[in-house]
Amino acid sequence: MLIEFHSRTEGFVFSFLRSRALAAAATSCVFIGFNASAGAAEWLYWTETGPGGFQTNGPAFVIRANADGTGATAIVSGANVIKGPNGLESFNGALYWPDQQKDSGRVAVDGSQLLELGSGAYDIAANANAVFYSLGSANRILKSNADGSGLTTLITGLSFPFAIDVSATHLYWSEFNSGKIRRSNLDGSDIQDLLGGIVAYDFEVTDDAIFYANTFQGEIWRANLDGSQAVRLIDTSDFINGIDVTADFLYWSDLGGEIRRASRDGSGEQLLYTAPAGVSIRGVVALTSVAPVPVPAALPLLLGAIGTLACLGRRRA
Repeated sequence: MLIEFHSRTEGFVFSFLRSRALAAAATSCVFIGFNASAGAAEWLYWTETGPGGFQTNGPAFVIRANADGTGATAIVSGANVIKGPNGLESFNGALYWPDQQKDSGRVAVDGSQLLELGSGAYDIAANANAVFYSLGSANRILKSNADGSGLTTLITGLSFPFAIDVSATHLYWSEFNSGKIRRSNLDGSDIQDLLGGIVAYDFEVTDDAIFYANTFQGEIWRANLDGSQAVRLIDTSDFINGIDVTADFLYWSDLGGEIRRASRDGSGEQLLYTAPAGVSIRGVVALTSVAPVPVPAALPLLLGAIGTLACLGRRRA
């Protein structure tokens, strides 16, 4: 288990919040299927710390709510499971959170099938074959198998890697100290600088763009995948910590405890959720439900039932 803490980063975070307050399962598991890129979201998920969480070993959670922010309920809790979540990501019907105080974790979208992964991290990303972890002050990116086993170092010599995302062809990450967003091939080769002069606590790579937070400026930007044609979409006074993008909307969370969304061009901003006093929102994920996929143990029963129905249908005919 790798645990990291960056005092300068957290000093910025909590100084910002004080000033604002004064001013106002294993790899064999088949998860319930969700598609985050089709239509409007039906569910919101986020990681939450506090009151008194994160630095003081207070409570931390993964929360699920309706798309409008109502009905918030914890689906992951307990200090033995989650202590210092710094974000939230989704892949293939599962939720992943990086944890700076213990091993990171993965669950199905209903909170079941908990799996502890092989490393703590500042951020986490997953594809069908691997999980990637950014280890800020260690200046490394790690990679494990999908179940957290086989943990290895993928890239070294970075400048405090923070947010991380993965596409079908590339691994992307932001760097706190250099102020860059960079990418490499999935094997860590051919590192390229895409964007500079920013501190991105989170970003989202879609098929055709990078949506990223210039966190300390309270801005959200969009750029092409090669970093060109950057355009500012959102300008707030918030300390933006999480971003998620669907086919229709851009979602973001801030450490002051709010979740908002707007159209992908930044228009039509809406406040969806405000956390209780003293609670910080870390990452956010918006998902659209599709038909459930049964776990492997249920497949024989399902196939048997289908066979029975087919026989009944033939007899009735």
